[in-house]
Amino acid sequence: MTYRQASDAMRRFMRTEQRVTPHTDTAYDDPLPDVIWAMNAALQQISVLGPFEAAKQGRAAYFRAPETLAVSALTRGGTTCTITGAQSYMAGCQIALPGDPAKNRIIKLSGTTATLQFPHISDSTSGDAVIYYDAAELPTDIITVHEPVKKRGDGTQLEAVLSRQKFEDRSPNLRYYIETTTATAGIPRHRMMLSAASTSELVIEFQARVALGRVTEADIQDSGADYTDPGVEVQVPAGFAESIFLPIALDLFFSAPSIVNYDIATLKNADSVKLIRDQAAAARVMLESMKPQGKKPMRLKPWG
Repeated sequence: MTYRQASDAMRRFMRTEQRVTPHTDTAYDDPLPDVIWAMNAALQQISVLGPFEAAKQGRAAYFRAPETLAVSALTRGGTTCTITGAQSYMAGCQIALPGDPAKNRIIKLSGTTATLQFPHISDSTSGDAVIYYDAAELPTDIITVHEPVKKRGDGTQLEAVLSRQKFEDRSPNLRYYIETTTATAGIPRHRMMLSAASTSELVIEFQARVALGRVTEADIQDSGADYTDPGVEVQVPAGFAESIFLPIALDLFFSAPSIVNYDIATLKNADSVKLIRDQAAAARVMLESMKPQGKKPMRLKPWG
């Protein structure tokens, strides 16, 4: 099932005036924005509420070796500086500033301007700084990180801690912490932090629950004169587009606050409301029971 086919299936519950794809009747609101909203909300529910195996992927975080760069615009007690050659992946990492007796940390970056966690304690206004890569921002589609979390190569498993303060107990074992940040371009995302920066390149591998994508208008109709189906398949594992994705999206579509513009008179059949609710409830039950790696409620027995 493509997203265009799913959109058409959702519109079939509506009266003819609003079912045109693309929408051309100026007397009625175009339902496409609400269709897209409902589809994305359905994908989010499936990603979060479904079994881990339905949205699991193997992922990794890359930590660079320490790097020396020139810094300027430092002031005693100030919390900003300019880093020559600053890159977005430096956000969250420790930095040793010239003259400062303790390491600082880069909270966020705006171009080459870094915001620091602690005030600069030194009269040095410029010089060389060492950046220690003990933090790495994860892709925005990662919802949660799951164990085992380990070094790629030797397989050493990392211990999880619940807060950054736990790093201070001086344990010799490498540990990690996942925090949520909006450091880069204001986009919320997770960041993996290590209890100690590596002295060389380091890759940490893990399992993650990931989002199942995001629907846009381009996934439903192309920008050409004929607005044909781009053929983008619904990103639902095991092909449960009709039995799980579509019922949940349809339920959300007719539950959205903006659908007050359509009201119940928009439906071809008023009895569809109960059908939509019942099918969505059955889809959520099916979603929660999907266990592709779990025990099956049956077994094979020899014949005879």
